[in-house]
Amino acid sequence: MGPRLTAAGGRFLLCHASSARAGLSCSRECHGRARGEEQVGAGSETAPRSASFEILPGGNTMVWPPGATTTDPVPALTRDVRAVIMRTRWVAFRAAGVQAAAAGFDLERGLDKVARLASEVRAGGAALAVFAEAFLPAYPRAIAFGTVVGDRTAEGRDQFRRYFDASVDVPGPAVDRLAGIAAENSLHLVIGVVERDGGTLYCTALFFSPEGYLGKHRKLMPTAAERIMWGFGDGSTMPVFDTPLGRVGAVMCWENYMSLLRMAMYAKGDQICCAPTADGRETWLSTMRHVALEGRCFVLSCNQFTRRGDSPADIPNTLALAADDVVSTGGSCIISPLGEVLAGPARDGEEILFAEIDLDEIARGKFDFDVAGPLRATRRVPVDSRRGAEAARLTVSLIRAAVGVDREDVGHRPVQRRLDADLLAELDNAT
Repeated sequence: MGPRLTAAGGRFLLCHASSARAGLSCSRECHGRARGEEQVGAGSETAPRSASFEILPGGNTMVWPPGATTTDPVPALTRDVRAVIMRTRWVAFRAAGVQAAAAGFDLERGLDKVARLASEVRAGGAALAVFAEAFLPAYPRAIAFGTVVGDRTAEGRDQFRRYFDASVDVPGPAVDRLAGIAAENSLHLVIGVVERDGGTLYCTALFFSPEGYLGKHRKLMPTAAERIMWGFGDGSTMPVFDTPLGRVGAVMCWENYMSLLRMAMYAKGDQICCAPTADGRETWLSTMRHVALEGRCFVLSCNQFTRRGDSPADIPNTLALAADDVVSTGGSCIISPLGEVLAGPARDGEEILFAEIDLDEIARGKFDFDVAGPLRATRRVPVDSRRGAEAARLTVSLIRAAVGVDREDVGHRPVQRRLDADLLAELDNAT
């Protein structure tokens, strides 16, 4: 057992599994629902019988009991307490979807905005914050970069150069700043950035825990005109991270229409599917509900709400002229494993959505349906016919192809694709 972050303003419920190591005390009966790794003795019998501590904004001070006028015996959140919190498997916690406008080709100003919004998320009691696709430095909706088929203008090339210069090196100073923001606010953070690698830009989701940078996912298939400015991802960056909050992954925007990619993520056990997006259409909500219901996972989809004035005034925008004209309508939402809308869709401006995430809902949903079950079932059920064996091999080969294995030609370019080793082993064992 261990601490659990409740919905009430970010309170941790500490039980005997963590209190002795941290120098705290509690009753022998656990007050929250959590899963921990340590089992140590209970605190002093003379200690207060309540184990509830309020974590004040910033995550560095505890107050016992919550709302008390005096501080608890250990007012500073010590290294040991932080370590216990990080090792704890939370069954339930609060998550936030951040719908906001990017800072328009200004990386430093964008990072300052992330810091401010992360502080607001933490003040709202959330342990996880998800930001939109390409939040840093911006999603350049309706900006053509002077491009038509077969020609580029000099002005458009320089507009792209400005976008390129504002993009994010991974690793790099912006990643370090984001890691610091996550640590300062005791947050897990998933944020869409435009990653710069050599001479190519990628649409990327970055993952952070309070302990630092976890990794990234590059969008496999940019949509339509996005291919002019962004390169293609591959199967080497399709992680699902095992965190104290659960297994967290990301599938961005119209990647969610790639059914075999979804199956690969389900097979990896994705419990909290983060879906940074630029799609604000009414139909997007039904897509997110389908993904949640299909995968029996929580889905947090975040889009930007932007106006013309949020992008550089000297770069033409084909959708808007006046500074107050809406360019992106948002539509951010949070969905349960049974397809229920827990928050959103938000369409009235910048907004932070909050929802309670109870991982036990995943098992309740899989009582009906486990979409990845056939991958595991093929290990146990013998295939009695040649037709059945061929069908099993075809299913696995399609999944392998979806996320990229071996070498194949895409157009006229040979592209080396690699599948995550764990999933590859899973698929090989299935056949």
